[in-house]
Amino acid sequence: MTLYELYAVIAIPILRGIAGWAQNALADGKVNALEWKKLLETVLKLGVPATALFYGFNFPVEMAVAFPIIADYIYSYIKKIKTVTPTVVGKKK
Repeated sequence: MTLYELYAVIAIPILRGIAGWAQNALADGKVNALEWKKLLETVLKLGVPATALFYGFNFPVEMAVAFPIIADYIYSYIKKIKTVTPTVVGKKK
């Protein structure tokens, strides 16, 4: 294990979590307990699978880090689609 691999498996999920969190949490200028919880959740959601893929399944570091991030984007996109309420076509008021 090189220093690059260790850095990538630990730092990239944390940095990705902080970047997404900061964009949403700092929009109103205040950070509350719920937003700290969301940050921890995101870091764990990305970091644990990356670590498991790298150390447990011997994936290359790039793939071990990329898979959880891609899965998170897909999950977020699907969740966003489900929250959009459909409009009724052809219904007159």
